[in-house]
Amino acid sequence: MGVAFGLATALCWGTVDVLAATAARRGGSFPVVLGFQVVSSVFLVVLAAATGALGDASAGDLPFFVALGAIGAVAYVAFYRALSIGPISVVSPIASGYAAVTVLLAVLLVGERLSSTQAGAVVIVFAGIFILCNLLVDILYAYLDPRIRYQ
Repeated sequence: MGVAFGLATALCWGTVDVLAATAARRGGSFPVVLGFQVVSSVFLVVLAAATGALGDASAGDLPFFVALGAIGAVAYVAFYRALSIGPISVVSPIASGYAAVTVLLAVLLVGERLSSTQAGAVVIVFAGIFILCNLLVDILYAYLDPRIRYQ
């Protein structure tokens, strides 16, 4: 069942990336992020109310939620801005490298250990991102000159 949910997630995120890039190129990245977050929040509030998912949350959790919200907002604004000026085929795989960053943070901050296969996979992910970053110069120029847009 986990594989099915993983595949559904990949399908949804891939679709969202393409639709978000299209919308951000038309109307700007910030309005798209804001609209996405507001609509998502409404759905999540309804889901939480219907399932009692926040039953264990307390006022002491609020600072943690605020920090997560702020970090997430920065991530989404940066990602949608990147999608609005860069090619989806470059931006999305680079952003997907967050999984390798998560693994490295788990090792550094939580003390998790990696097998040699897992460490190799992290190296491969970063190597792929490095290869894609050759196109980052073009993305940087597009950021500095908004008249340049990828089609």
